[in-house]
Amino acid sequence: MPDEDRSQLNPQIASAKIGVRYLRNIPIYPLAVGDQLSLTNMISEAISSVAQSEDDIETAGIAIRIIEDNLPIVLEFITDTENETPIQLLKDITNTQAVEIAEIVYEQNYAALAKKVQGLFDKMGKMMDKLPSKGPSLPSANSMDIDSKTSTESTSEKVD
Repeated sequence: MPDEDRSQLNPQIASAKIGVRYLRNIPIYPLAVGDQLSLTNMISEAISSVAQSEDDIETAGIAIRIIEDNLPIVLEFITDTENETPIQLLKDITNTQAVEIAEIVYEQNYAALAKKVQGLFDKMGKMMDKLPSKGPSLPSANSMDIDSKTSTESTSEKVD
């Protein structure tokens, strides 16, 4: 790869070793915002499904279906699928390697995001502390005019 092409590579790209018999490296790309939202929705639905299950056997079945349905989609989000399909990749990933890939995805996309957002909120809080205070923007109850000209006495005649 020419040097100018290397300079354009995303530094967030990680790699993971996969293989049942022979190990090889595969790139793990950070999620695009749209893919991250999709993945977050998948995880939320999975947690909701598992939480509603009645027993261990049902929970295990739900977990297997979630993995079968969603892992190929996640692999499409985070790997190159030009040379092999996500299903082909799955045949070369052990459970331990899948967990390691999940940890990379979490660190790249969720943990880093949480730290950066917290840092942004801290900066915004410091900025807000430096702004001059203007006092209350709504009039307080003490400034209301209590000398009303409306009389409570009735001018109509009383009927017996």
